[in-house]
Amino acid sequence: MKIFVTGGTGFIGTHLIRRLKETQYELYCLARVTSQVEKLEEAGAIVIRGKMPAQVLTGSTFPFVHVRDVAEAIVKALEKKDNIGEKYMIVSENMTFGDINKTLSDISGTKLPKLVLPDSLTILGAHLLTGLANLVKKPPILDMSVDQMRLMKHGLQVDGSKATRELGLSYMPIRAALEEQVEQI
Repeated sequence: MKIFVTGGTGFIGTHLIRRLKETQYELYCLARVTSQVEKLEEAGAIVIRGKMPAQVLTGSTFPFVHVRDVAEAIVKALEKKDNIGEKYMIVSENMTFGDINKTLSDISGTKLPKLVLPDSLTILGAHLLTGLANLVKKPPILDMSVDQMRLMKHGLQVDGSKATRELGLSYMPIRAALEEQVEQI
């Protein structure tokens, strides 16, 4: 089976690629022209250079958090006395995809795609790609399934303040997390 990974040079992506290397999957990774891809190639991935052609669902809000904050929250929850059964939402900030794109563009100096697809056109495209995927029995291109795009369009806002109050967790601001990640790429 072929696996297409976007973000393969990023923090989570490098760990994912390292793990997928141990499987029988044929790996394909999208990487920017400026990305260092040696580790992807060492893992046997076929690297496709390019960029996303358009921005989509820029007004939809989603929760974001640095992966280290998630790890810290898990340890703090485990270590907290009489904490069995407690649940925590670990969220630094709720941001729109448009805000995330703009922040990444500002940090990296990379221009955003000029084309911003209307939500209705994005959902229509997802229907077409999902229909095609069903015909060829493969996942939709760019993971643009109807379910995924509907979820992204709907968005999600989460309050992570319980972890701050009860666990003493201090979240890294998302801009700082993105700056750190861009610096590593």
